[in-house]
Amino acid sequence: GEKSSLKVKSYTQQLIDVHLHYHTEHEIVYVQKGQGKLLLAEFEESFGQGDLFFIKGSIPHLFEDEYLRTGNKLLSKVVVMQYNQLLFENLYHLPEFHGLKRLETASGYGIKLKATATMRKLIVELETHAGLQRFNKLLALLHEIIQHKESVLLGSPGLG
Repeated sequence: GEKSSLKVKSYTQQLIDVHLHYHTEHEIVYVQKGQGKLLLAEFEESFGQGDLFFIKGSIPHLFEDEYLRTGNKLLSKVVVMQYNQLLFENLYHLPEFHGLKRLETASGYGIKLKATATMRKLIVELETHAGLQRFNKLLALLHEIIQHKESVLLGSPGLG
């Protein structure tokens, strides 16, 4: 619900039709199927099957599938996970959370990577679990994202 610190929702549709928006929550988006462009502030990045994005909270973004560019209606499947931007802030001082602090506070708007089999399994479990189990799956997924060696930094905020 709206009061939850962690939201998980799956979308299967022929047209990704979400207007440019932002929210305070950090967002993880996994593209199970589909392709298109991610507009992230003034930055643009392509997306395709298997891509996973970590988008920092309060960054304007929009996913635009290929239909708007080509007219081809392809089925898109995405899983969107949002969690409160302040959820782990009080834990940043703990050694186990230093990597998460770097992820959430690094320069840029977020990261892109190819989801591993472990990440895909955790995303399915995030969809099917609730409560503390779901929270633990989020921590495990964030750990996998932090450990991934081939992520790409998305954009870089201006220096003023």
